[in-house]
Order: sequence, then C-alpha cells, then structure tokens
Amino acid sequence: MSPRMLPDAAWDLGLIGQSAEAILATSEKIIPTWPRLSQSISRNMFARGSTPTLSREPAHALLRLQDPAGLRPLSDDLVAMDEREVISQIDVPYLVFTGAPSRLYSEAVAHWITAKVPWAAVARFEHSGHSPHLEGPETFFDAIRGFVAVEDLTTPLKYREEI
Repeated sequence: MSPRMLPDAAWDLGLIGQSAEAILATSEKIIPTWPRLSQSISRNMFARGSTPTLSREPAHALLRLQDPAGLRPLSDDLVAMDEREVISQIDVPYLVFTGAPSRLYSEAVAHWITAKVPWAAVARFEHSGHSPHLEGPETFFDAIRGFVAVEDLTTPLKYREEI
C-alpha cells in the first residue's frame, strides 16, 4: 500500500487512477453498495491474468461476509492516513512488497519508501498484484525467507539489490 492513499498536487503515489474525490466518495458507498463494492475489491486485489491460490470467487465470498458498517470506519481511517513522515523514522530492517501488475498501487511507491529508509528492501512480484501472499504464496514466503536469511540485518540495506 501507499503511505498516503489520497493524491494531491505534491503526491501522485496514491491509488492508481483515482482522484481524492473519487476515493472519498467510495467511503460513502461502503454501506449502501457493499455487495457490488466487495466484488470490485475482490477483482482489484489480484493482478489481471493471475491464478491465485485463493481465487477471486472465495475472496469475494469472504469479503461479502464482512459487516460494511464495521468496515466503514476502517476505510475512513485508511483514507485519512498520511504516514509519509513516519516512513523515514522506521529504524529496523523491513521488506516492502510490490506487485508489478498491481491494479491499486504503482511500483514507484515501494521505491519511494526505500529511498527514504536505508533499512528497507524491495521484493518485486512479477505476476502478483496487491495480494502476493494469495497469488503466489511460495514466492512470497521465499522472499521473506531470503530477507531474514541475510547475515547482518543491523546494516542499512540501501545499496542492496532487490530481493
């Protein structure tokens, strides 16, 4: 995800192809249009053409079970969030996942984060969108295993190659 979902004149790394107005309007639609909105979410969480372990239909079924009234405040919090200043204060090694064909966020977000934090490395997934843990769990776990296998996680990772 992005440290800020809403785009503005100085930030173009929010949700792909969405204006701030459109994102804010989606929050208003959560409760009255949940069956249709949950279908859109289940489609957009996966890359086009991917064959995820948890396919779109079961993902949609799980989403439909959620209470939209309970999800609305969570959505509002995510939309209001702006963690760009917090990112540079993280002082532990961490791995930033990016799905190359994500329908939600640009790969540029992951590279923005690693440019701000010497402790971050990027794991790029060629065939996964926003949900690499569901679209290719073995590749996802391999990335985590490779990251934690680094001998010295006390040294900033800024100059490491992508994992």
